[in-house]
Amino acid sequence: MPARQTARKVLMLCRTRGAWSDAVLREQIEAAGLARKDAALCTALCCGVLQNRALLDYYIDGFLTGRKHLQPALRDILRLAVYQITMLDRVPDAAAVNEAVKQAKAQFCQREAGLCNAVLRNMLRNKDKLTPPKDYAIRYSHPAELVDLMKASVGKRLGAILEADNSPVETCVQANTLKTDADTLKARLEAQGAEVTPHPWEPGCFLIRGAGEIARLPAFREGLMQVQDPAARLSVDVMELRPGMRVLDLCAAPGGKSTQLGDMLEGQGLLVANEINPKRAKILSRNIERMGISNALVLNMHPRDLEQRFAGFFDRILVDAPCSGEGMFRKEEAAVTDWSPETVKMCAARQSEILDSAANMLRPGGYLCYSTCTFAPEEDEGAIGAFLQRHPDFHVVEADMPWLAPGRPEWAEQPNPELRYTFRLWPHLLSGEGHFAALLKKDGDAAPAELPKPAEIKMPAELMEFLDRMDVTLPEGRLISFGPSIYLCPADMPELKGLKVLRPGLELGQAKKGRFEPAHALALWLGTAAVTENLSATDPRVLDYLQGQVIPGTANGWTLITVDGLSLGWAKGSGGQLKNHFPKGLRWMNA
Repeated sequence: MPARQTARKVLMLCRTRGAWSDAVLREQIEAAGLARKDAALCTALCCGVLQNRALLDYYIDGFLTGRKHLQPALRDILRLAVYQITMLDRVPDAAAVNEAVKQAKAQFCQREAGLCNAVLRNMLRNKDKLTPPKDYAIRYSHPAELVDLMKASVGKRLGAILEADNSPVETCVQANTLKTDADTLKARLEAQGAEVTPHPWEPGCFLIRGAGEIARLPAFREGLMQVQDPAARLSVDVMELRPGMRVLDLCAAPGGKSTQLGDMLEGQGLLVANEINPKRAKILSRNIERMGISNALVLNMHPRDLEQRFAGFFDRILVDAPCSGEGMFRKEEAAVTDWSPETVKMCAARQSEILDSAANMLRPGGYLCYSTCTFAPEEDEGAIGAFLQRHPDFHVVEADMPWLAPGRPEWAEQPNPELRYTFRLWPHLLSGEGHFAALLKKDGDAAPAELPKPAEIKMPAELMEFLDRMDVTLPEGRLISFGPSIYLCPADMPELKGLKVLRPGLELGQAKKGRFEPAHALALWLGTAAVTENLSATDPRVLDYLQGQVIPGTANGWTLITVDGLSLGWAKGSGGQLKNHFPKGLRWMNA
């Protein structure tokens, strides 16, 4: 079955590359061209096996006779089968066993295939006797040392926390109100075959089931939504953001919180989204583009290199710090395998440096929100307690969310009574990942610092003619030239020289000897245009377009392709055909 074969390949790649499973899973589902039902099964198998690896090995080892070692690939096959037998009701046991034996025969000798068959048949005969061990580290597939550390701090709540931290991941999406509203998004997703349920406590968010690979939905490609855990949104919700502010997301990739910030700014003010890792910065930039955010400067910089350049420049700063990831173990097996006490200490030291840089870039009277997705006190209350010692001009602000669990001052090496105003999201109390956050205010009250602006250019005649033809009015801003393209940047955009810039505002396109070629970013920002080819979500031309094919259409010249009235990309019409200009790097070859 393609789903099981693809799942086994994903497990092998995660094991051999040390890669994060979500990226590998998307890559392999696309490469295999799995249908929606098979993609959903493949996802369930991979996530289930990775979440429960220690427990599955415990069951497998209990039925091995005289064998202490299995080849890693054979263990992958057994883990997949045992997960289906013990934890996945929708797959018949016989189908799981037969497929595992078939895969073992194809890759190994008859002896190994026979061992696979014997272990699984013996397990089926004794299925009613299988019971999880009392050892929480095995039962919930968490590092033993972490379990011991958490037991000392949370006591009797440990089992409930670990069970929730290892529960199946639910896909949650947030509506992008720059392009749509929650009700419209819900209707669009349901029309595209998804089961959609409003999130119980986070407005504008939905739990999605039965949609297969989310990135294959037209609603995703149009930028109507962003996949993000609801708990992760709360750190932005508390920041008291207003349109027109200058906002910095200092550790921004892959962009869930940046797009949430951009949504709240409503296209006004300036959003600087920075990511130190070059590869992840490119992902961040693509997400900013997809969501139609026009007022974002995307950077690839080390925080300390930004510190002096932007001293006192921002009204709001978000530090969603790189951390040990204990609160997202259910989502990423790599976070489990990478965890160690040394990792916690390394993360805490790095977080301290990032916070110090952020403090210098915030104006007096501004707010800084610090967040992590870990339970580790050293990275949570400990990080904020030490920060307050170093920066007495900062104070913790109590969030107006009484249903959140308060921070624990006694867990910090440098206790401070203000730490009770920090907050924790425990996964056994709220549906979502485990998170910590603290909202800090800088003493005083002063306007943000002013910086030199980039040189403004005159609007080329080619661009003016294109905008007139499309009946498009640009928002206020400054036209600048960056690389070969023309960008519209917000009024507060600083001089770009000396910065590693990926995106300085809204890319409009390129003027080329009497003609203008519009950028994909402009298409995704536009709500509509005078020259469009509007398709319904069920029109087969939508998938043809996403695959890069020429599609039939009546328009001539540059044409905005829309799906149910929402922009998807550009085409160029001539003679009843629309030549495809959807970016090659975004095309879905197995749509």
